[in-house]
Amino acid sequence: MQTLKNKTSEPYQFRRMFEPFPIKGLTLRNRIVFPAILTNYARSDGFVTKGLIHYHEERAEHVGMNIVEVSMVRPKAGLSTRQIHIYDDKYIPGLTKLAQAIKEKGAAAVIQICDFGARAGSFGADADPVAPSPTRLAPKKARKLSVDEIKQFVVAFSEAARRAHEAGFDGVEIHACHMYLISQFLSPYINKRKDEYGGSSENRARILLEIIEATKKRVPEDFLILCRIDLFEPFEGGSTLGEVIERAQLLEKAGIDILDLSGICQKVTFNQGGENFDWFTTGCPTNWPEGHMIKYAAKVKEAVNVPTVAVGKIFSPQLAENILELGQADLVATARSLIADCKWPLKVREGRDREILRCKEDLKCLRSLSMDQPMSCAVSKSLPPKEIDELA
Repeated sequence: MQTLKNKTSEPYQFRRMFEPFPIKGLTLRNRIVFPAILTNYARSDGFVTKGLIHYHEERAEHVGMNIVEVSMVRPKAGLSTRQIHIYDDKYIPGLTKLAQAIKEKGAAAVIQICDFGARAGSFGADADPVAPSPTRLAPKKARKLSVDEIKQFVVAFSEAARRAHEAGFDGVEIHACHMYLISQFLSPYINKRKDEYGGSSENRARILLEIIEATKKRVPEDFLILCRIDLFEPFEGGSTLGEVIERAQLLEKAGIDILDLSGICQKVTFNQGGENFDWFTTGCPTNWPEGHMIKYAAKVKEAVNVPTVAVGKIFSPQLAENILELGQADLVATARSLIADCKWPLKVREGRDREILRCKEDLKCLRSLSMDQPMSCAVSKSLPPKEIDELA
């Protein structure tokens, strides 16, 4: 079993957070995950840049697992104009440099594979929005996918996983939440199909289960397959917690290695050209409490044996420790804390948690992305990195 290196001494207080975590031939040095969040640090042609590598190197140095943000499994599928592409073998050399950089810092390297479906083009990308049913979740209306096209998506995701393995990543995370393509299939709010990909909860999960099956045939047994799903859809007609638990059990049976439990915070309605369309956000209001999704994550954790990741406004080290201590999740993910202060785990480990540069929750990171700009941060002084136009 490969044990990922640990450069620091034993923690003074937060022992659960810094316990090693064995998973499928790897041992993560701690239980802290840097989750995927769009950066717009790739080139406009989808290739990895030096800036993207530098950004992940800084955050991989002190976490157990580093998940690279949404990489596109087909052309014209992104939100914005500077996203990572993984739909062609020509992208493997740059992805190899990225995976190697993360692993050299001691973290497990995972890359998220995604298609935005009906939400494609929301932030300025040239897009071909598609969905399980005709819908509009972006400036351009999405067309309904045929069954043959769905089968092509199954191949596209599994081939993306194959490329990730060839590039040296330890695993992939299938993005099945936040009302992107796969979660559009999962959600009864969007999926109105009458064929084998619509109707019952299991039918709506069919595309995801087929992707997992196809992926497992294209990668070695020790390659990690994670899946990120929504814990809830906070609007009428969305998936219920009961459905999510049933879905998690289906995914466990399908052979998923880790469940990453995220969620949608809000649904808002926009009007463009006299037509309304829905917008779903993961940016939670500042008045929402820290760890607002943990009680739901704990319910899923109780229902499955597969390891789970908790996420959602986990800023406080004590909250992260409590989640692990209470068995509400096996791993904890904090995106904005690590964006604001890439040394967050190190400061916690060394008893310097009072020195942490705390996220201001002004959502500058998400606002910059919505304007199709490289992600910036009101706290971090190193973002965006200077080398985002330099090819890796």
